[in-house]
Amino acid sequence: MISIIICSRGQSFRQSTIESVAGSIGVPYEVIAIDNSKNEYGICEAYNIGATRAQYGILCFMHEDIAFRTTGWGNIVERILLDNSIGVLGITGGKWLPNAPGTWWSCGNKYLSSNVLDQSSNGEYSRYTYSNPEDKNLVDVAAVDGLWICARKEVWARFPFDEKVFPGFHFYDVDFCATISQEYRICVSLEISVTHFSLGSYNDSWLTYADVFYRKHLNRLPIGQVQLSNREACVQEYEACKTFLLQLIDKNMAVGIGYLYLSRCIKMKPFSRDTIWLARYYARYIWQNRYKRKHKG
Repeated sequence: MISIIICSRGQSFRQSTIESVAGSIGVPYEVIAIDNSKNEYGICEAYNIGATRAQYGILCFMHEDIAFRTTGWGNIVERILLDNSIGVLGITGGKWLPNAPGTWWSCGNKYLSSNVLDQSSNGEYSRYTYSNPEDKNLVDVAAVDGLWICARKEVWARFPFDEKVFPGFHFYDVDFCATISQEYRICVSLEISVTHFSLGSYNDSWLTYADVFYRKHLNRLPIGQVQLSNREACVQEYEACKTFLLQLIDKNMAVGIGYLYLSRCIKMKPFSRDTIWLARYYARYIWQNRYKRKHKG
């Protein structure tokens, strides 16, 4: 028996997803839709409210823009979560969270596990991603995507979504996994597939919460199910920090956010041409911001 929990923008948005659940889940279930049509809640708060109301032992937190491609997926979830070593189950995720700002796909394609059809609502865009390098039905990962997350209620009760640190709609999923991974396995099931009618949103808020996530888990990163060579880890982390810093500049984010990531680049590759150029570029960004503030006043 499964409790379906949805943070909903309204009845019209969630109706097709609820119908998809009804026609595919294959086990007794309930739907707990937290009405967020007035944008009263962040997704963490909405999910925690829903989980508190749930009457069943398995919680399934899902977006309202998905449709199931697998019949009887509820039986698969119940079978997998009988294993008490598993804390979180998803359908797409990555095996490595680098010591850098980024999310579950930051590990690169060769470490991704996924069985998702991404499709725009108007049908103009469609991409099916089936990635299963280990050729297994169940894969251990570092974090899963929040479009669909299952957990036993007892696990959520010990590690609820962090609504204080993540009051918005980004990085709640990666944070949930990073926290629970201290005591449980995080897994992706390749037996379950969905269509996801959203391409995501990578705006200023995404950058803000990427920074918040990194600073919260700084002492635990990297987190992962693979052992990267020192060289591969350094290359990945350097590129992630550099890319993130350039995104901060492009979005004209607060100057203070970037110091940490520039210092990490300098520490990893102090004499690199890229690092020298990056330091000069960021220094110019700082100067321009100070100049604008001075003359604005």
